Amino acid sequence: MPMDKKDQLAELISNAETSFYNGQLQEAFSLSLSAIKLDENCADAYQCAANVCMSLSRYEDAIEYYQKVQIYIMLITQIEMNL
Repeated sequence: MPMDKKDQLAELISNAETSFYNGQLQEAFSLSLSAIKLDENCADAYQCAANVCMSLSRYEDAIEYYQKVQIYIMLITQIEMNL
């Protein structure tokens, strides 16, 4: 049975984080980008991509990804406050 989008996203994020912690930075970044492609509103995917960029001294890219994390967190907070 094929996984639904939510399960695919969770698996990609989990694998990206595992790769990051194992020092497999290119793999972690690739998985993060796959997660972003699957759901461009996924703050966790942007967070992982930003962490990889920081580790690779790609600071400008890291800032862009961290800013997207911040934007999505603010949006989620606003939505929750309006419920």
